[in-house]
Amino acid sequence: MSEGRWRRERSTVLEWRDEWLPALAAAGPVSIEVDPAAEPAPGTSWNWWLSFSVGELSIEAIVAEGLDAVVFEDEHGRFEDQVAPDGVPGYLLGRSARS
Repeated sequence: MSEGRWRRERSTVLEWRDEWLPALAAAGPVSIEVDPAAEPAPGTSWNWWLSFSVGELSIEAIVAEGLDAVVFEDEHGRFEDQVAPDGVPGYLLGRSARS
């Protein structure tokens, strides 16, 4: 991974979080944790990891390299539910309603 990726991408991921929080507020208490919180060591292979808590739902996701998709853990524990960043609130509200 190229050096500086964490710095370049972190602002985008944090902007998404800040947009998603108010869109999810109607479902109850909401939190979104973004990891890694600190820049990984040079040469370390890594991806963005998101932990969501929306109402009674807790769910994990990985951000695809290139920031073009958020891949959620499905009901069976597999990371197969691929969602465009702008579709994340709708996806989570739907999953929250089913939980």
